[in-house]
Amino acid sequence: MLEAMGEDRAHASPVSGLAATDHAGRGPSPRLWRPVSRRLGAAILVQAGWNAALITIGIDAIFVLQLFVSHLLPHVLSHRGSAGSLALLTLYALPEAMYIVLPMAMLVGTYFALLRQREARVFEVMAGIGFGAAPVLSPVLVAGLAGALVSLLVSGVVEPNARYLGNREMQVVAYHGLSQGDLPAGTVVRLGESVAFVASGRIGRLAEHVFYLKDLGDGLHDLVTAARTQWVTGGEGQDSHLVLNDGSAIRFGVYNGDDAPVVAPHSIFEFNNIVFALPRVDGPVFGKPEDDFKNQTSLELLTRSGKDVRRTGVLNERLLRALLCLAAPLMAAVAMLLTGARTQLLVLPLSALSILLPSIFGQEIASRLAPLGLATASSAMVLATGAAGLAMAVAVIRYDVGRTHPRGVRL
Repeated sequence: MLEAMGEDRAHASPVSGLAATDHAGRGPSPRLWRPVSRRLGAAILVQAGWNAALITIGIDAIFVLQLFVSHLLPHVLSHRGSAGSLALLTLYALPEAMYIVLPMAMLVGTYFALLRQREARVFEVMAGIGFGAAPVLSPVLVAGLAGALVSLLVSGVVEPNARYLGNREMQVVAYHGLSQGDLPAGTVVRLGESVAFVASGRIGRLAEHVFYLKDLGDGLHDLVTAARTQWVTGGEGQDSHLVLNDGSAIRFGVYNGDDAPVVAPHSIFEFNNIVFALPRVDGPVFGKPEDDFKNQTSLELLTRSGKDVRRTGVLNERLLRALLCLAAPLMAAVAMLLTGARTQLLVLPLSALSILLPSIFGQEIASRLAPLGLATASSAMVLATGAAGLAMAVAVIRYDVGRTHPRGVRL
């Protein structure tokens, strides 16, 4: 209805506004026009949400595809992992780019939703009946709050659990050949800073004739040989182990000699059965498994006792992401008002840059504020975002409503 009114200039006259006023001429009657304003806000929210969802899926798909080709697939193939493990790793990698994707999706999605309504003369009609900036600010604020809540949920719950599960699956893939006996003769497997070699092995059987070389640092190494291995999966919070049968262990040092490196054995012993702890493998996507703070949910970090700068930094980073999602729709409203036929190629990129830079450097900003303490750092970020948001809201309110008419922008 609003679009039809906007397109017909004959009906966009003062008479149209008077029809919606009370008998005292004090502006639009709430009984008649408030439902219209609500429907307009709902339409903007639905369109902005749909745009943001499509943008999120598109950008995240590109990011995950890059990870799949450059990291996940080579890792699984090099360790002879299964297709199921590859699918799980790809699934767990989906939240890894959300710190950039969500604020950008909120900005661009809201921007095009508002711009479409402006070019359809909806805001012009609403301004003509006395609604001012309310049709713009109301859905923008609701969209910002919704985006902030989604960001807190993703960064504080979904992403930590995905990182934990991804790290655990990386261990399964790294040790797949040893655990399944699925390594052809002469296969060398790298396990972090260590190397394992299997002389023979077949699917469904234990690996046979294995040696394992571990770098202990400071020139010391452990070399373990065994006739057979048996896989023992670790429980919750525990490492996995190999049970080695009929083998020997040699600890030796490699030192710089006058002409060449010198190998000096320190100890040699033989065994019938020994439990051998395998090292954890740093995942190419999910970070180091021992990075305990990023693998914990926000609730776990908030209830954790003690003061740690790294813990505060992680919580600050997650809060910063949510604040960017909160401010992005307001930035989109300002960008919409400034967009014209001559500026349409400039306004959105500059707005995106203002959101993108804090997203990229969010970890650095959070770590710099961490020494101030959680309460002080969080308050500083909230106040800074509130001041910026208030300035953008005032700009939208003070902007001449007559300038919200279409400007020939092609969508």
